[in-house]
Amino acid sequence: MTVGAGPLWSVHLLPDVIAELSRTHASLRVRVVPGVLSTLLPQLLRGEVDVLCAALDFPDHDDIEKEYLIDSSHVFLAHASHPLAGKSQVSVADLSRCKFVGPHNDYAVLDRMKQFFALRGLDSPGFAAEADSLELVLSLVATGEFIATQSHQVLAHARQLGIDTLATDEGIWTFRGGLARLKRPVPLPVVDLFRHSLMRHLHAAS
Repeated sequence: MTVGAGPLWSVHLLPDVIAELSRTHASLRVRVVPGVLSTLLPQLLRGEVDVLCAALDFPDHDDIEKEYLIDSSHVFLAHASHPLAGKSQVSVADLSRCKFVGPHNDYAVLDRMKQFFALRGLDSPGFAAEADSLELVLSLVATGEFIATQSHQVLAHARQLGIDTLATDEGIWTFRGGLARLKRPVPLPVVDLFRHSLMRHLHAAS
C-alpha cells in the first residue's frame, strides 16, 4: 500500500497507524510518500498512491472520494533562539520581516500567506527556503534563522526541537483534514484496513 501524507500526518497519527498495521499484518508493506496537495493529488489521480492523508479543501473531483476526520489550524512556529520568540505579542508587521521556511511546492500555503498579509496592507515574505520534508522544515526552524507556519498538530513534535508557537492573534489557515481516495466500485481492502486503524487511533487520541 502506498500512502500519500501531508506534512502534519507525518508526525500525527500516521506513524502509530503504520506501526500497528505492521504488527497485525506482517506481510503488508507500506510506502509513505510525503508531499503537499499540489504534488500528492496528481499522484492519487494517476493511481500512484492508494490513499491520501491531507487537507480536504481542494475542489471536488468526480473521481475522488473525501472523508473528513480532523480540524486543523495553522500556527506560527519559531525556535527559542529566534528574536521573536521572547515577545509577548508578535505583530503581522513583525512576521512580514521574517524569513519563512516551508514545504517545497506548497502553493496552498503560499497563497494563504499572500492573502493574509495583503489583507493587512503588507507584502508576503514568501518562503526564503523550501524543503521536501517536515523534518527538514523543522530542522531549519531549529537553527533560529527561520520561522514557519504549520498545523497545530505538529506542535508536540516541534517542541522536542525547542520550537514553539509565536504569540500571534491568528494563523493563516484553518482547514478540514482527512482521507482522499479514488472512487472504485469495490474499495481496496488494504485501504479499508488502513482507514479502520486510523479511525481507532483518532478516537483514542480524542
